[in-house]
Parts: sequence; C-alpha cells; structure tokens
Amino acid sequence: MPLLKTTIQIKAHNSAIQNGLTFENLTSYRDSAEDKHIIPLIGRAFYNILNARILDQGANPLTIEESELVRLLTKASANLTIAYYTSFGSVQLSNAGAHVTVSESQRIASDKKIAELKNASFLNGFDALYQALQYLHEHKTTIPFTTYFADNAYTKNSFLFLQYPQEAIYINSLTQNPWLFDKLKGAQLRVIDTYLISLLGEALFLELQLKRKLQNLSPLQDELTKKIQKAVSFLTMAEGIVQNQLYVDANGIFSPSESTGGITGNFQMRDSPMLRDLNSYMHTFLSRGEAELENIRIFLNAKATTLIFPEYVKQNPAALAPTNLNSGEAPFFLT
Repeated sequence: MPLLKTTIQIKAHNSAIQNGLTFENLTSYRDSAEDKHIIPLIGRAFYNILNARILDQGANPLTIEESELVRLLTKASANLTIAYYTSFGSVQLSNAGAHVTVSESQRIASDKKIAELKNASFLNGFDALYQALQYLHEHKTTIPFTTYFADNAYTKNSFLFLQYPQEAIYINSLTQNPWLFDKLKGAQLRVIDTYLISLLGEALFLELQLKRKLQNLSPLQDELTKKIQKAVSFLTMAEGIVQNQLYVDANGIFSPSESTGGITGNFQMRDSPMLRDLNSYMHTFLSRGEAELENIRIFLNAKATTLIFPEYVKQNPAALAPTNLNSGEAPFFLT
C-alpha cells in the first residue's frame, strides 16, 4: 500500500495541482517515486509498518513523531511523483500514435516552465526525503522508528559517512541541493572504497562502521568521523564532477546540456564547461580532499595506542606534510 493515495495529498504539497487531475493518471509515476527512492532509503519493512499505522488509526491515532515523519515522506512522494509526471504527463498514446492534447482554454506549458517545475519538484522531493531520514535519526528510540534501525536499509545507509545532506557541512552545493547529494551517493561509495579503507586499514574501518551503525561512538571516534566526513565531502565532489559531466546510455556517452527545441524552443541555454575550467574545479576539490586525508593520517598517528584505535597501523605522512603542521590548517603538500 503506497503512502500517496489521493490528489488532495499532492495538492497539500503543491498548490499548482488542479482539482480535476485524476489520480489514476499519476499512479505509475507515484509508484516510480516510492519504489525508486523512498522504499530503498527507509526499507520495505518500515515502509509497510508506516502504511499499516496510517490505515489503522481508529483507536490508536498517529503520535506526533509518526505524523511528522508521514508528512515528510508524503511530501517527498508528492513532489517526486510530479517530477516524474512532468516528463510524460502531456503525452497521450493511442492507436494513432503519441500526441499531445490541446484545448481552447489551455495550452501546453513551455519547455522552460516544464523544466523548472520538474527541477523544483525533484529538489523539493529529495529535500523532504532527507529531512525525513534526519528526523528518523533524531528520534531513533521512538517506536516504531526502531524498526528502521534494525533493517538492512539502515545498514546500507550507515556505510555512507554522509548519510544526509546536512552532514556535508563544508560543501554548500551538497547541503543546499539534496537532489545533487542523492545523485552523488555512488561517487561517495567510490571515495570510501578507493581512499578510506586503505588509509584506515580494514580492521579500523570495520570497527568504526560498527560503532557508527550502533550509534555508540567514543569522543575520539566521533572526532575521527567528522574528519572523515570533511575529506569525503571534497573527494565526492571531485568524483561527481566527472560523473555529472558524462551521460552514458545504450546509445553511447554524451555530455549533458540544456538547449533550445521541443514545443516552444524557449529554453534557457546552459552549456557544459570548458575542459580547462572543469579540470581546475575538480583539482581544487581533489587537492583539498587529499589534504584532509593526510590530516586524518597525522591525527591517527598521534592518537593511536594499544588502547586507542588499536586496529590502526601507523603510517608515514606525506614527505612535505610536516612543514604545515603548525599552520592550524590541513596539510596542503602531498607526494
């Protein structure tokens, strides 16, 4: 049973929805929104429990915490449903082929307006979705929220050092754009696999992940986690620059851009950046991320003992890094 069931629910989160819009025309897009984004994030078991609680409120109404979580998840579903609907909502299929319907009182929105609606809906949808995830963390002992923390979905999410946008405090592009944050999850996983496991060592990495999953970090482990989050933020952006500049499908590899065309041809042009500018931008994030990794190495070398971070094997810092130790900043020379 889905979270989003009526047009009234959608209109509560987007007043542009007209009362005459038939909800059955939205159901496939609603299913895409919840199946692709909401269920993977909170887990099927917890998703089903929330739906059961919504349906069975006669003698046991939703608590304040449950109501707020349902509001956020419904808002996410409503906006993501609209975002998916905008791509094909005006297209009709019949025996005559694909066509659009135009009436005397209504005309198809311009490509620019459709794109703005789609982008705003995706942004608002992911914003609500990650607000819901953060709300879960802030009320982790609330029943039935505890179901989420026992689910495999939480295990997968906890593997990420940045679980929701507000943890990426050093990158405004990530904290202010949850849609971008969601897109870069794959990049974050590559950063963890490429940089962190080799730096921390598998034993310390697994121990830290376990303590994070159990939400039982010591003060030093919490300090280490914050340093890792800082490094992961910069390195994820470096990875993401390459990822977002290439679009791969069955037809080949392309560089995405917005251009004129379509029904009205009044798109706002946005071209891909020059390779030189792209490399400079990527190098800035990569250099800062590597510097933060070196800061982690220096921190662990200084703190690790048989009792503190005993799993860590001390490593030699980069050759020029010690020249920066008194600057109060992360080392910026690496070899």
